[in-house]
Amino acid sequence: MQAKLKNMGHSFAHPPSTKPKKKEKDATTRGISRAQFAFRSKSLYPERLHRQNIAERLIFESKVVFGTARLINQVLVFALFLSALRLSSNEARKRGIFNNLGETFGFDDLRAIHSRSHFVEETLPDLSEKSKSFFPLSSQYFDSGVHGSKLILSDLTGFTQPRPGPEMVLRSTEFSVTAWVRSIPQFAEGYILRKRPITDDEDLTCWGWYLHAQDGPSFIFAGHDHFPTGGDNSEQQIEAKLNFRSPFAPRRYFLLSIVVTETEVSFFQDNLLIGTYYLSRPVTDCFNNGQGVWLGDSGLEIGIVRYFPFKLTNSTLGELMVSGNLLSDIATGSNPSEQVDSELANVGRVITSEVLNIEKGLNRARENEKLAAVLQQVDYADIEEFSNPGAAKYPNAKVGNNPFDNIERVDSNGREYYRLFEGPEILSETSDADARNMTMWPTFVGTGVTFTFWYRHVECDVASCGMFLFEAIDPGRPEAERKCWNFWIENNAIWYENSVIDEYPRDFVPRNFQIQGGKTWRHIAITLDETTDEFKYYMDGQHAYTGPWRGADNTGRTVRTSDCSGPNRFMTLGRSYPGYTYGLPVGLYDFRMYVHPRDAGNPLTPDEIRTIAQSPSESLDETDKCLRASDPAFFDQEWRDAFGHGCAWYKENRETNPSICRSPLAATNCPIACNTRQECLSTASYDSVFIYDRIRKIEVNSLVSNGTICLGDDEDPVEIIELCRQYVSGTEVNTDSKASQWFRAWRAGRHRSLDFRQCDELERAIDPFCTYNGTVVKDWTHRVREGGGSYTIAFWIKPQGFGSLINQRFFPTLKFFGSVSPPQHNLNIGLFDNPNGEAQFFTSCGEGQFVMENVELKRADVEGWTFVAVTRSNVSNAVAARVMTNLGSWREGLNYQQCFYNEEKMFRALEFNYAVLISPILLSATMIPISKLQETYYAASGWMPQKTGPEASITEKVQDTGIPVEKKDYSEQSTLVAPPIIFQTIQRPTDQCDYSYSESFINLTHSRMRSLKCRSPFDCDSELLRDPSLVLSCPGERQEEGMFFGQAPEDFGAIGYSDLLYSVTDNGFLWRNGELVQTAEFISSNTGTVDIIFVFYTPKYGITSVLSLMVDFTDPAGAKSDVMLQHYEVVEGSQLSVYLFVQIIVLVSIAIMVFDIVVNVKYLIASWSVDEVELTTMVGEAVKQLMDISIAVMVIVYIIIRIPTQLSSADDTRNIVGRLAEIPWADTTMSSDEKTESFFGLTRELLDLIDNEKRLNSFCNVVLVLSLLRLIKCTSMHPRLALLEGTVTKAWDDLWHAALLIVMLMGVFAGIATWRFGSEREDFSDFERSMQTQFEMTFGEFPDDWSSTRDLQVYTVFYFMLVFLLVQNFLLAVVVEAYMAVRKDNEDLETEQEFLVDIWSSLHAHIKAFKEGWPTPYSLGTAIERWTAKNSVGFRELDETGLFKSPESIGKFIKYYKEYEFLKPPVIGTHGKEKSDPEEKRAQELELRLSRAVGVNLPSLKEEANAALRKAQRRKNGRRDSESTEDPQAKHGSQLHMAGMFGAGHGMGMGPGAVTDPLMAKNIENANKHAESVDGRVEELAKEVHNKFADTNMQVSMVKDRLRNMDVKMDLLIRLLQEGKGGAVADHSREPSPPPHSARGNGNAVNTPLHTPLGSKVYHGAHAPQARGDDVQAVLDAADRARPPEAPVVDQLAGGVGNGDQVTRAGNGDQAHAQLMFEQGGQNKADQGWPGFFKGEK
Repeated sequence: MQAKLKNMGHSFAHPPSTKPKKKEKDATTRGISRAQFAFRSKSLYPERLHRQNIAERLIFESKVVFGTARLINQVLVFALFLSALRLSSNEARKRGIFNNLGETFGFDDLRAIHSRSHFVEETLPDLSEKSKSFFPLSSQYFDSGVHGSKLILSDLTGFTQPRPGPEMVLRSTEFSVTAWVRSIPQFAEGYILRKRPITDDEDLTCWGWYLHAQDGPSFIFAGHDHFPTGGDNSEQQIEAKLNFRSPFAPRRYFLLSIVVTETEVSFFQDNLLIGTYYLSRPVTDCFNNGQGVWLGDSGLEIGIVRYFPFKLTNSTLGELMVSGNLLSDIATGSNPSEQVDSELANVGRVITSEVLNIEKGLNRARENEKLAAVLQQVDYADIEEFSNPGAAKYPNAKVGNNPFDNIERVDSNGREYYRLFEGPEILSETSDADARNMTMWPTFVGTGVTFTFWYRHVECDVASCGMFLFEAIDPGRPEAERKCWNFWIENNAIWYENSVIDEYPRDFVPRNFQIQGGKTWRHIAITLDETTDEFKYYMDGQHAYTGPWRGADNTGRTVRTSDCSGPNRFMTLGRSYPGYTYGLPVGLYDFRMYVHPRDAGNPLTPDEIRTIAQSPSESLDETDKCLRASDPAFFDQEWRDAFGHGCAWYKENRETNPSICRSPLAATNCPIACNTRQECLSTASYDSVFIYDRIRKIEVNSLVSNGTICLGDDEDPVEIIELCRQYVSGTEVNTDSKASQWFRAWRAGRHRSLDFRQCDELERAIDPFCTYNGTVVKDWTHRVREGGGSYTIAFWIKPQGFGSLINQRFFPTLKFFGSVSPPQHNLNIGLFDNPNGEAQFFTSCGEGQFVMENVELKRADVEGWTFVAVTRSNVSNAVAARVMTNLGSWREGLNYQQCFYNEEKMFRALEFNYAVLISPILLSATMIPISKLQETYYAASGWMPQKTGPEASITEKVQDTGIPVEKKDYSEQSTLVAPPIIFQTIQRPTDQCDYSYSESFINLTHSRMRSLKCRSPFDCDSELLRDPSLVLSCPGERQEEGMFFGQAPEDFGAIGYSDLLYSVTDNGFLWRNGELVQTAEFISSNTGTVDIIFVFYTPKYGITSVLSLMVDFTDPAGAKSDVMLQHYEVVEGSQLSVYLFVQIIVLVSIAIMVFDIVVNVKYLIASWSVDEVELTTMVGEAVKQLMDISIAVMVIVYIIIRIPTQLSSADDTRNIVGRLAEIPWADTTMSSDEKTESFFGLTRELLDLIDNEKRLNSFCNVVLVLSLLRLIKCTSMHPRLALLEGTVTKAWDDLWHAALLIVMLMGVFAGIATWRFGSEREDFSDFERSMQTQFEMTFGEFPDDWSSTRDLQVYTVFYFMLVFLLVQNFLLAVVVEAYMAVRKDNEDLETEQEFLVDIWSSLHAHIKAFKEGWPTPYSLGTAIERWTAKNSVGFRELDETGLFKSPESIGKFIKYYKEYEFLKPPVIGTHGKEKSDPEEKRAQELELRLSRAVGVNLPSLKEEANAALRKAQRRKNGRRDSESTEDPQAKHGSQLHMAGMFGAGHGMGMGPGAVTDPLMAKNIENANKHAESVDGRVEELAKEVHNKFADTNMQVSMVKDRLRNMDVKMDLLIRLLQEGKGGAVADHSREPSPPPHSARGNGNAVNTPLHTPLGSKVYHGAHAPQARGDDVQAVLDAADRARPPEAPVVDQLAGGVGNGDQVTRAGNGDQAHAQLMFEQGGQNKADQGWPGFFKGEK
């Protein structure tokens, strides 16, 4: 047991023990000391302590204290190290991240990828879609609905006609549309994308993207809100197109893009700008009742049509081409939402469309019914008379030659003229023989001429009809010059010609003034001006055209020389010469010829011509003439026919049914609508300007419900409000008579109105987005004033829902304010006194006079558009105003001329009180006639119903803050910092394979491909025909250079090709290297490995995580995948401070550990140098110290490396992750290549940082494992804690061999399983996987289908039997056996207690030793340990150590330790130490009873000692013959030493020479006899016990234990004999012992170590008997001769009782046994008849 305690928790922390040095004392002092010691030892401190146990306890306490310190330090290092790791790495948080990501992505499923197709078709799209949920800025969490970015069409689709698409609403003033487009050669033109308003006109477009094969792209828009202000009413929408041709090449894909802003439209092809069209107005959207858009047209193939509510640039378009999406969207996991309408929405759209078509059909049917009803009521006689009045009124003109009457007449101007033709007559068709001619007219040679006549054209069924009205022919001229001049007239053109030139001017007058057939007589005048040689043409007395008469180089005849002068000259009428050609039955009346005075140069003036035209014509009905615009007869009346149709209805239907206007009533009351009267040509100018450039939607401000104020763009709202506040705060507000008019109007109004005195309300009512051009108003006001004050204001207006109505009626309400503060309007339109509303005119003319006059309005339309026009004449004596509402109007004569309140601007502000749609407001500086306004009304009434107006006003857009975005909750704890990366390595395909036939097979397949798949008419690619590896191949070397998929090689731990995951998964194709590539080909048969990298950041934990999915396609068994999640954690702030503090403490603990290592190493070296340590112990201690050194060095290295990384963790995260998050993805000045290169570079830096972290963690893991092993080793400091360490130590040899067996068996089974089942089963696919499966089987996890095949059954059963049942239980038995041995050793220990009690008591003992002056427990324990011949120690023995500072300290020491029960001295009985354990006592009693029962007395200690001595003597006698040369003196000395030993009783105070040699011989003889008797009795006793108690195992076991104790006694007796043989009888307590290895006497070595039965060394200290080497050898020889070789005493004792347990001992082991028995007997058995040397001093 003592040896066990030595080895358990053994520490070399104690320096080698030194012998105590006693002071030399003289004789007197020695005598006094003896007396004092005797008194103290017998009277004051008589207590004695168990010698062996106190030595063990003291050493144990020392080792517990130092072992506890070491254990605490190791635990502290381990705990603090783990705490530091915990501070720097929160595993719970990382586990949360792992669980969150694992649950989302399905790590188990990702690890189960089994094929390339499964990975490409399922895994990649799933990963892509799931990862987008980790972008907090993803479109999943920021939903812009139908107004945000959209994917309108995904796949490439061919079109044969337009197809309906999803609903789209423009909310942004800027937007872009992109599409991949390819056309066929037959494509001409068509829409790519189009949104139509709800109208009957299918040509109108809200906005649309148009493509022309030759002209290129264009943008058509504003079909819903365009209002033509340039006079061309045919322009119903705007086409933004390039001013040059840009042909679109067929059969090739292009990324076409259109970018629309408020000011321009840009067209792109791929990412190159084609051209830009600058807009005069912004683009607006329309409401089309959810009918959506239309896509494509015949001959187009379109795909991936995207809409973006913002402006794209060349850079972003390049991103779309290369990456398939905007990098800013890819970086946030966003995609344009795919507009896929639900089935219900599609059904609703179809139903709505059908309902609209049905309604259109019904409306057409109703209109047809109305037309039929009108036609049935018409009087056809009246229709005939009306439609062809010329047939009844005017005869045909005479045919043949009509001679000139040569009568000069004078007109009202005093001008002379000739009447060539009177009429009115019809120039009907004639034959060649009787063609009408005028002969011998007056010639105008030498001067000029003017022809005037009334002319009526014919009805024309084609676009234009014309005829030669007259030609002048001179037959006497050469044939080329025979035609002197001629004149042609047609609907919209004239022709005149002389011998040199011919002119054909067309459309030189507006269409409404052009000649119309068969209805109206028009006055025509033609002047050949001799003064200018020009041709002048007049209509209705107004100059219409002037053209040259001579050639451009002044060639040809002049006017003066142009006329025919021959005697046979003639002029044709209504035909061309010769014959009747180019003639029409036109009407002609009063054909005059004015020959200008010769040589005077006096042609007719325009005024003279106007007078002629306005002169009465007696033969013509005035109703057949044209009318002036101001003539009331030219106004359409508010007439309705019998069916309730007004003029507007006739105008609407006349184009398709002209006959409805043949009704006399309709023709009379609706001259403009039915076009029955024509306006005379007028040069009057009605120049007008417009404010607003389109139909505007005016919303009433939500903050002010009474109205909205629109200011001119030159007005400052701040200044307006400031003036308001100044005005309101002054006294003028109550005294201004002009402002009182506004106040009265404001109070009189029966509609909502703003109170301009409430400045805050006024400020809120100002709408900054309905401003108009104030400069236009200012210029117009200036022209009005210059023109005398007349003006016209006109506009269209439409209510917006019920909120715009008053009592379910709509009253146009608009106020024109000349001043805001003070408030005063110049014109008010609204509901005041008149029931239909009125227009109020305010004038400030006259000093101190400010009056209002009004004109009533007509009823306005409740649902549709209403035309409102206010025209005022401000001419003195003709002051009047007319207000027009649609066709109806009121005219009032006014009393006052109008003077504007603000002479500079007629209005500075407009007030709208209701939500309306309003057209551009026409402003004219003249009083436009009602007929002109009616024409304006008719011109727009046809298309105004189609104008639905903008879907939302600009104000609404701004108030809605643009596109509404719905923010959804982001519930994920981690976020993706950047888009995922997909990285792959590629193996070049080759037809060179490892197997020769494989190459042949590949070539054969390629040949078959060429003959079967690529033969005519099929045509394969030339590269495919050339390279067999493109059909079938073997994997070649890895591709590490060149381009793939448009990308250069990247280094992500290997050389390969990377791309953005979303580019591959979200697009069917991409534009790379100048061509479209299919993304499905990114992962191909040449792909070796694929890594998908996700970079996450968890803000609330400060952890950066990198998730990697690794798929290997090169494995022969199929795809192999694995998932790895790595983290990089930020440590900063208080956490970093605590971390640094903990690491400093760890370093302090490591310093303590290093100090302990240094001390132990020094002691180890010192012990080895004096040969005090065995080699095995030395090696064990060296290994332990080496482990400590390794741990210390590794911890220090780790901390040195780790602290800087933790200090920089925040900066590293900010530097890398921050830069990743801050990549300017949306920066249009940075190319996409620069962005992706920066992104890939930062990702590589992050991966390197995490790899370093991974390596550091692996190093830390080694440190922790070694620290754990050291911690386990440190538990050996106490037996109760040393269970694990002791068990492993005892079982190490068996465990090692068992491990070899297990590895061998499992390796064999794994090889079998891999060979047999690896081709079919994943769990046995390779050797490593088979070992893993078998490891699981060791714990009972057998394959579920283990019985599916017979081979698998056999394999499983064999494995179960050999490994699971046998080997596993072998291993368990080894561990249990070792554990039971350790437990048994712990039970045999007497000096240890409970762990914590021992720690406390050991610590307390050390403290008390320091306090009381005791020696250290270890030094005292080692000193006492050497007294192997003593059973107990007391005051005397402790004093002899010389380690205590005073006798009192010895007494306190004894008093302290006597309290321990196990330190009480042993009680020696007749047969040895009395047992204290109850079980052992019962066994001892049983032994005595058994001996009495069989009649044999057990030997006493004395008898056993004698027997041992005899045995030793016999051994000695057996060697005497070999000692004949022995020195007699030495022999005599040996006898004296032996006798001295027995007489001294191991130092009991007897002097040397007290016993002689005969006594020695007697003792030896007695010991031999005793040994022989013991042998015999033991054999008999064993037989009797076996016969009588064979059935009682417990009793037999107790007997065995007792007999084993007897064996121990015999061993001790032998030891006693061995020591006593050479012992010189001396008082060793009185004189100091010599130092170790010193020579004495004859120079023989002393302190010879003896060997205990356990084989451990026992060193004799200060009290060891001195002996010469030859004496000791003599005793040993005698003992050997005394022992029978066939039955040694000790072996017989062991064999006879121990049931065959053989104990082999060395020869001197028997002597040590005897020595112990003498020691036990000498202390307490002097009364047993033993010799007197047992009676020593106690």
